[in-house]
Amino acid sequence: MVKSIVKNNRGVTLVELLIVLAISAILLGLVGISYSLVSNANVSKAATRLTNIIRTARTTSMSKGTEAGKLTLYEQHGSVYARIGDGQPEVITKMPVTMTAKYATDYSDTTLASEIVSSELRFTSSGMLRTAGIGDAQNKYNMFLLTNGRKNMKVLIYLETGKVEVTLE
Repeated sequence: MVKSIVKNNRGVTLVELLIVLAISAILLGLVGISYSLVSNANVSKAATRLTNIIRTARTTSMSKGTEAGKLTLYEQHGSVYARIGDGQPEVITKMPVTMTAKYATDYSDTTLASEIVSSELRFTSSGMLRTAGIGDAQNKYNMFLLTNGRKNMKVLIYLETGKVEVTLE
């Protein structure tokens, strides 16, 4: 007796293929949105960290003197670090967030852009920004631009008062 084996060789229908492609597109879209949100959050965190470190350096300068509150910013292995006085360095940002120092004359227009390599900020005992230099050249700057390519945040230090402000650019 010969057994008849029925094979189902229909394959995949066009409707099934379209459903799988639609689900894949939705999942890829969600992954892209999640990455963008995480990336933008990194810029916000870096701006908040930098603002808090600048405020701490200013307060330290006002209470313990200019040298104790000297803020040193430097880049090492793709990360930007900050050190107040002789204290321990803190990470401000890692890749893919970049930080640029700029000088704002009227607090809206910027010139003298420079990537952070090594910089110092010093405040007076009254809290004013005294000096800010990039490397050996004492080019003054009072603004940091943090970006990841999509989101830009600006940390601005007012020269007259030393007040620090964060804005979305």
